[in-house]
Amino acid sequence: MALWADYADPADGSLGSGVILDPSAHFAGFAETPTDRLLLVKVKPGETVRYYAGGGWNKSGDFPDAASWQAYLTAWASRAGSPLKIAVTVAP
Repeated sequence: MALWADYADPADGSLGSGVILDPSAHFAGFAETPTDRLLLVKVKPGETVRYYAGGGWNKSGDFPDAASWQAYLTAWASRAGSPLKIAVTVAP
């Protein structure tokens, strides 16, 4: 789920926010109120839901526009779906 919005004063720039569900989570849809959009996830008692949330600002220099923010989130979600696995062995 991603958002890119301009501040009321253009001098303040634009802000992006995003939430990425772990691939093991069971996405159940969205719910909306007049002021909020909720991400729904099916969870059984005792289960853990893993998600990643973050934000970006165009004035940071990292995300000049909405397209760069969306590309960052897409790449991040791809990495979350293919985590790096490391095995360590100790020599005798």
